[in-house]
Amino acid sequence: MVTTQRSLGIDNAKTLYDLIRGDQSNWLLFLGGESGADVPLNSIDDDNKIWESSNFFQKIRKSDVEIVARRVNWSSGNVYHPYESSGIATGVSGPERNYYALTEDDEVFVCLGSNAKNRKDLNGQSTSTVKPTRTKDNQTLSDGYRWKFLYKIDVTKIKFKTPNNIPVPDINEYDPISSSATLSEEALRRGCGNNSGQTGSCCFYHKEDEVEPVLDTLFTKGSFDFCLDNVPCAKCFKIARRLNREFTYKKGGLCSATGGATACAASISSDTGYDKALANLKYFSPNSNNKLQTEVYRDAKRDEGQVHNAFIDLSGLTESQRTISTSNPQITLSTLSGTGATVILTTYKKDGSHVVDGIRVVNKGSGYRDLTCVSTPGNLQDRITFSLDYQGGLFADPRRLLGAAKVMLKSVVRVDQISTNANTSQTTFKRYGIVRDVQVRNDTSSYIAGSKTNTDQAETFSNVHKFRVSPGLSSFNFTAGSETFAPASAITNVTNESAANISSIGSNPTQTTPNSAIILSFEEVSGGGGVAEVEAITVKNTPFIVGDRVAANSNIGQSFEITEIISTPDVKSFTGKVVSSNSTDITVTNTPQQVSFTFLYTLGSY
Repeated sequence: MVTTQRSLGIDNAKTLYDLIRGDQSNWLLFLGGESGADVPLNSIDDDNKIWESSNFFQKIRKSDVEIVARRVNWSSGNVYHPYESSGIATGVSGPERNYYALTEDDEVFVCLGSNAKNRKDLNGQSTSTVKPTRTKDNQTLSDGYRWKFLYKIDVTKIKFKTPNNIPVPDINEYDPISSSATLSEEALRRGCGNNSGQTGSCCFYHKEDEVEPVLDTLFTKGSFDFCLDNVPCAKCFKIARRLNREFTYKKGGLCSATGGATACAASISSDTGYDKALANLKYFSPNSNNKLQTEVYRDAKRDEGQVHNAFIDLSGLTESQRTISTSNPQITLSTLSGTGATVILTTYKKDGSHVVDGIRVVNKGSGYRDLTCVSTPGNLQDRITFSLDYQGGLFADPRRLLGAAKVMLKSVVRVDQISTNANTSQTTFKRYGIVRDVQVRNDTSSYIAGSKTNTDQAETFSNVHKFRVSPGLSSFNFTAGSETFAPASAITNVTNESAANISSIGSNPTQTTPNSAIILSFEEVSGGGGVAEVEAITVKNTPFIVGDRVAANSNIGQSFEITEIISTPDVKSFTGKVVSSNSTDITVTNTPQQVSFTFLYTLGSY
């Protein structure tokens, strides 16, 4: 049996996170269902039913996805345990897992010590009463606790702060170019300038270190990959996004220069998000997370491999057993990696001797991957442990430090705008979920919904057929008629001039009426002389045309002529894949109101 490592869950979370946010990812939130909607099931039949009832789709934006960790609040009187590089013992729960905390200022701190003497046997014995602050960062406070600032929750990430989770950023994701810009605006800023439509040469470079699998060749970040001639700059930009490459463009240029030499540089600088953040540091507001985390990252990389703390367990020892001849002696260390660390035992004087009461790191050193205590006065070396730095800098990677192995997707819908964006009059929704790679219906071509906009641009799609019907009698009263178009009931295309068959898709599993669709809404046009608007959903792409006669349910003896097609769906039924489906109960009003739909994917335990 293989035990799942924490790092695997963290890496899996990052993989899913990158997938949803990627340039080629097109995930949609859907809303639908009526009063008789079934409980969602994880089945093929259930996936098919989604298309039979969903009429509103909203693009999942880049800013709708975040990696999150377990929320631990700082509160005066609570007990916290210091971070230890040895990790949390298997099966441990409760306060011993609380080695970090979120303050009311939306700042996250890591506990590096819980008592002034760094006594391991005293951990958990005292409460934290002084709130961690950046002004006293990494200092021992009056309550004995020591906290190190990690990051501040950015205002743009507040929606991911829930009672149980907090968002965890990565400064390497910083990009000065907004992903909410249009694709043409991004192309301009990435290197096309005003030449998006002009042709020239495109040089493509590796954005990351990678191995070419066939030739088994290593390509370093920023190294040249390939070149294309006579390509519009806009296409250079498109190819670079699709292949995850950097590019340079030269208007009117050619890949091959005189003498057969290449016109492309052998390499270019490929800055990380941190590099870009560092370059923009002076422009950040003083309390922004970008500024604060950039500084934390810089310091963590500079001081990589330091000894964060030392702990001593004095449990079971009498005062006489802790008595030594020297005051605050330095202990002897052994390492195969680091240098510069100095650690002492702390003592108090009694009867001319000195009694050990704790331990303290005087110099943290650098480069440590291993560290042991060889000897101490009083032979206490077996009672000493160290908390070492993580490779690359412990505080440079908040997600690893906090064990962030969850991905939260949170899409906010303005319910008062659903009718406008989806062209629907439906007022109650019983189902929501996520689909991906849905095709858009287009007169000339099909494309994936969301693919023609940037990763953070808002976009909505409709799956609604809306048309007008008339009995041909100006005095006809629909509400008094023997058969009305009631929501959630079937509608039958009697003449069926537009389609060979419209399958029955009603919520009633016993319904077998052919040539039918489901009514979402019905409204008689005021002063329309016996004209009404009907909104329906069906899996057929072209179920209705002007001239068709339709009837409510199977009452074909009383049919009504379609006089006008108001709108048709934006998307194609049964395209893409269903990711998830859930039950809900939302009533749409005209009052501006936001409803959040949250999905939490746990990729590992921590």
